[in-house]
Amino acid sequence: MQNLIDQDNIIANPEFAETRQTFSGYVDDLSTRMTELQASDLEMVKKAGNMLIDTLEINPELFVSPARAMMFTAISKRLAERGADDNDEVEFCHDATVLLALKHSGLYETMKSQIDAELIHEDEEHDLEVIDQYTDVELSERLRIVLSDKLSEVRKRLQVNDENEDPFEVRVLSVAGNTSNFYGLQPSVPRVLLEPNAPKGAYEKHLAKLTAYNEYANRLTDNNDRYLEQLGQSTAIEGAWVATINGVRYLCMPDPVARKILDPDSVIQHRGYSRIETPGDRSDESAELATQEHEYSHTQGGLSIDHNIFFGSSIEELRAEYFSGNRRGYLDAKQFLRFGLGPITGFILDDYMDANVKGGSLEHFYEDMAEKIGIDATLEVALAAPSAYLHESRPLHLRINEYLGGYDGILMRMYEKIEDKKTAKEAFARVAQRMVDMDEKHVQQWFEVLKKAKLNGLMAIYKEQVDLISTSNVDSIDTSS
Repeated sequence: MQNLIDQDNIIANPEFAETRQTFSGYVDDLSTRMTELQASDLEMVKKAGNMLIDTLEINPELFVSPARAMMFTAISKRLAERGADDNDEVEFCHDATVLLALKHSGLYETMKSQIDAELIHEDEEHDLEVIDQYTDVELSERLRIVLSDKLSEVRKRLQVNDENEDPFEVRVLSVAGNTSNFYGLQPSVPRVLLEPNAPKGAYEKHLAKLTAYNEYANRLTDNNDRYLEQLGQSTAIEGAWVATINGVRYLCMPDPVARKILDPDSVIQHRGYSRIETPGDRSDESAELATQEHEYSHTQGGLSIDHNIFFGSSIEELRAEYFSGNRRGYLDAKQFLRFGLGPITGFILDDYMDANVKGGSLEHFYEDMAEKIGIDATLEVALAAPSAYLHESRPLHLRINEYLGGYDGILMRMYEKIEDKKTAKEAFARVAQRMVDMDEKHVQQWFEVLKKAKLNGLMAIYKEQVDLISTSNVDSIDTSS
């Protein structure tokens, strides 16, 4: 294949001269701080980046964000080193740049359907109008006041205070979300109706409550479809979520979830809904609080670039999970980062987040990570996404993750590059020791999570360490992939 990078006959587009100059200056500056970049052929990195700039019509604003600039440099370095005779790598670097640049590329409008099918409906002003239409203003204000107290613990964990809290708006929407959001709100059958001589009118009173509840639930459930249709979206409505519109972050919550927060004493426990007895217990109320803390974490700082799902989604979900007590899910991302990346590279994200306000800043995080694990590995980790984010409506993102081999492919490439694996093996052994100290049921569950996350290579490494320890509680564990 013809060398796509080292071509003297490439004619630079004068329209993007400012972008090329900005990129060149950034690379020179970054090389003064990054040991790995100092050892690279900077002129080839710049030439590869310039090709991407001209091909994808990149504007200089891409480099306003240090995180974006770092990722663009990582892509350019990879293209310079691998793209000369590898079509697959050229396509990977092209796709990654499209997802990084988004509106900073002149080709954004033509690439929307490849980036995310739902972007064809993109209109932030319209989206805000829809959210406004479904917002219950009174409930939103009441919830804002209550959450200021309920979220006090997660604010402490994030090291957030009145001076450094990022602004956000609370919105209660007149939608149902998941049917489980109604748990605890359904009218219970009064005990008196179960007695032989129920008081006159007791049945009618209960029937009126039940009718009112059904009308309320049906109205909100019907609103689900209308709300999603007006936004041009097909994804399910969660128990809480953060929407970023015109740079403003909105902490949104369906009506039933908000009502349980505002009046917890009215929630009916015997209909399958359990209240908090001790902080962090496994009750339904505790799980809902974890969801609120998780979503609040997304409103404060963040480690996904531009608050989108294409760069840094696994890291950002781990951050939100870490500060909300690891209750909400994303098990595949947590296994990948905690039990794969950490032991292999020594870059322990939990420790990093503890040491930094809000878990870290985009201004420094990706440089810090690249200095520890390498520029190319940082690019791959940033692009790796939880399975919940990967589907056919986002073809480029899906194609990139399939090309990388998912979480397992990324981890195994890192592991294979380590010349002296002693430190990594010792880290794996420490985790394995914790595993064999558990009972058989929990060990099996642990391996099941690795299987579901398709972390077969990582599972084999842990199986090797478990076999070395060889205790009775793992003898019957099925760790086959």
